[in-house]
Amino acid sequence: MRKIRAIIPISFRSKLTWIVIASIFRALLNFIGVAAVLPILLLILTPDDLLSYPLISKVFYGFGFTSISMFIVGICLLVVVVFLLKNSLNILLVRFQNIHLINLFHYYSNTLFVEYHNRGLSFLKQNNSVILTHQINGVCHSFVFNVLSAIISAISDILLIVMLWIAMLVYNPMISLMLSVVFFPIGLIYIYIVKNKLKESGRQENLIRRQQNRLLQESFKGYTEVKIYDAFPSLLKRFNSNLQLLKKYRLKNELISMFSSFLIEIALVIGLIILVLMNLYAKEATLSLLFGVFAVAALRMLPAFRSLLSKWMQIKYNQYTIEIVYEGVRTKSIKKENPSQARLIFDKEIKVDTISYAFPDADTTFLIENLSLTIQKGDCIGIRGASGIGKTTFFHLLMGFYTPTEGNIWIDDVLLNEETKQMWQNIIAYVSQDVFVMDATLAQNIALSLDDEQIDREKIKKVLEVVQLHTLLSNLSEGIDTNLRESANRLSGGEKQRIGIARALYKEAKVLFFDEATS
Repeated sequence: MRKIRAIIPISFRSKLTWIVIASIFRALLNFIGVAAVLPILLLILTPDDLLSYPLISKVFYGFGFTSISMFIVGICLLVVVVFLLKNSLNILLVRFQNIHLINLFHYYSNTLFVEYHNRGLSFLKQNNSVILTHQINGVCHSFVFNVLSAIISAISDILLIVMLWIAMLVYNPMISLMLSVVFFPIGLIYIYIVKNKLKESGRQENLIRRQQNRLLQESFKGYTEVKIYDAFPSLLKRFNSNLQLLKKYRLKNELISMFSSFLIEIALVIGLIILVLMNLYAKEATLSLLFGVFAVAALRMLPAFRSLLSKWMQIKYNQYTIEIVYEGVRTKSIKKENPSQARLIFDKEIKVDTISYAFPDADTTFLIENLSLTIQKGDCIGIRGASGIGKTTFFHLLMGFYTPTEGNIWIDDVLLNEETKQMWQNIIAYVSQDVFVMDATLAQNIALSLDDEQIDREKIKKVLEVVQLHTLLSNLSEGIDTNLRESANRLSGGEKQRIGIARALYKEAKVLFFDEATS
């Protein structure tokens, strides 16, 4: 609970208070629903003795009833109205809770997305994109709707059980004692037996689902290699092996869920048997009424108790999400979500001053060591070397995505660091070995940072002429406004690179970086 409290945003805590109040009010409404059934119960069990109950007698004479039949009709109509109002208010309260929970999911998902993005290229290369995607979407959703929502619902269930227990204590202490003896030990036994099993099952299922998502993405992305090297049978074997494990943990979870229902039903039967034994020598009418009151209380307490155990199961099964969200939210990088649009002034040179670099997760061996270089503005230089020697890494250092382990990089007389790299990146462009193409229109793919209404379409057409993409443009049904969702898969490597160059020209970059420029 400490970690959950720590990751609830301050701006949301007052809303969370209102959600808890709404949960309390829902419990009160459900209790009123139980109380509203009691007059009907009395009508069924003791129709001839209605006026012997002081409260009913006061209502009967106070409202001027003269006929028992009309009084019964009035009570029935009142019960119907009470239930309609109760359920209508419940719907409104649930909607109120869900609106704020959805907003909270939006906050966590957005926060993790921004946080992972802000941690930089090194972090993204060290972590699988499938896992990060799952954590941003799936884990945040599970945390809000399977942990927080379950806790709020559990509060309502606990309050309803407590109110029913107190009401029974006032009406008949024996019934209250019996409900305690029957239900609470059963619940404690259940929790003791399954708590660790649920936590481990949830963690394992999350790991397997991540592996499945990664395997699927790899098989589709590497389709040609998978087919050529006949790797699909091996991938399929791993996929089915994971499915078997998922089935195992899912069956285990369902069995545990059914186990709770069996225990509660056994508890109810034991309660009825105890009631019969306790009232063995009681009068028939009293016994009937006790049975009726116990039945009403138990039948309302039963789903509340089952729901409480179910929510507890849900929380334990999704407990792994707390650590993931906590790590993403509490270690948030100190970076702006809307970076500055300021541009670094570049008039003279890029100076590389005896830099060395080793990847954070590697040993102390430097990939680049004691490199010094000066590049004058206007120079066109090429960097060549064997594969894996560090050419792309050097590019990432020059562009500010990596920070040198030793040494410095200067742009004119400005040190390239965390404070200045965004201004530097605002004036440079990069064409990678495998150009990134979005599921968007051609125009949006070229003007990456702009909304559709901000794009200068005439400028787009001019840069397309410069990079000689006439053939591609003529084959697109809606010209530059054609979505590349399907076309992207049919674009040649050269066309993708020309789109990358078009981006650089549209941006009017001062410095252009080409990775594998000879292609």
